[in-house]
Amino acid sequence: MKKLILTIALVFALLKVNAQTQYDTIVYHPYDLSQNYFGSMNLVYHGLRSQICYGCTSGNLPDTNVPCWPDGYITARNEYEVRGVAQPYHFDSTVTVIGIAVKVANGSLQPYLNGTVFFRIMDMEFKELGETPIFPWYTPDSNGYKWHMFFDEIQVKDFVLAGDIPAYSQHGFTVLYPCTWSLYDTIGCLENYLRSSGMPYDTMYVGIDYHAPDPFATVTDTLYASKFAESPWLLKDSVWVRFADDPVYNLYQKTFIEFLPILKVPRSDSLSLVEEISNDNTIKLYPNPAGNTLNIESQDIIKEIEFYDALGKKAKAITLNKKEATIDISSLAKGNYIINLITDKGKITKKLVVK
Repeated sequence: MKKLILTIALVFALLKVNAQTQYDTIVYHPYDLSQNYFGSMNLVYHGLRSQICYGCTSGNLPDTNVPCWPDGYITARNEYEVRGVAQPYHFDSTVTVIGIAVKVANGSLQPYLNGTVFFRIMDMEFKELGETPIFPWYTPDSNGYKWHMFFDEIQVKDFVLAGDIPAYSQHGFTVLYPCTWSLYDTIGCLENYLRSSGMPYDTMYVGIDYHAPDPFATVTDTLYASKFAESPWLLKDSVWVRFADDPVYNLYQKTFIEFLPILKVPRSDSLSLVEEISNDNTIKLYPNPAGNTLNIESQDIIKEIEFYDALGKKAKAITLNKKEATIDISSLAKGNYIINLITDKGKITKKLVVK
């Protein structure tokens, strides 16, 4: 009898502790997007490139299947027959995703499409983990965002958030998913055109080698508006491909689609966890495991980097004062390292394996 009473008491004690656990809900913003120009992907820029930059008046844009005179949007009334777009996310540890927040401007969804068009969360092999119907967004929940909650809580580390796009034959869907307006411009022509039109154009040189006698002779591309580390994905002909690998969307391969995950975090750890999520994931190290070089990309200027071996001994320290760099780590012995990255917003710690 005493054992039974003790067991019941223990169960109630555990239930009480569990009942006292409270959670915060946060919308995770992976980047400071306040200075980024947001717009919609439009085939008109392929038209400008073909007309102004290449003098193309018939057939296709060079090295693509894009007509010389394309027109219209590519994520709304869907002439290109894409059935979904997806934004990848990567966390250093497992998080609990409970929904997706989207700020869609000037969109409409006719009633007959309700329940047929979804936001989805998938793993990196595009296996579906959860979904939520897209509802009309003219009544945003907060700060212009409409919250769409998944039916289940999803424990995940690496994933994509995707939005459906109905077929061209389905009228009544004119949503333009918000994204940073980034265009590749291989010859600088679009840059000159847009600057002359008074439109925002922040040049990002890709492939430039500052150690070369003529650094700008090494430029392979420029970027319009914003640079992001990883290409989004699109669903066409039942296959998911990166924007960068598609002949039409490749012009937008460095965009960021504003599908923001809604995360559930324990309140007792919420301050530290939110700080970890908002700061730790603003810095990307790759490859990991690493060989002779390590690439670093950050949203903030990294002042200094410290490498500590498994015994806690400082093995290397570098003064950087940059947001991006490729570091020579060939002097480091093989093994596990703790890396401290000191930024204006504090110290961020990462793990690295040198092979």
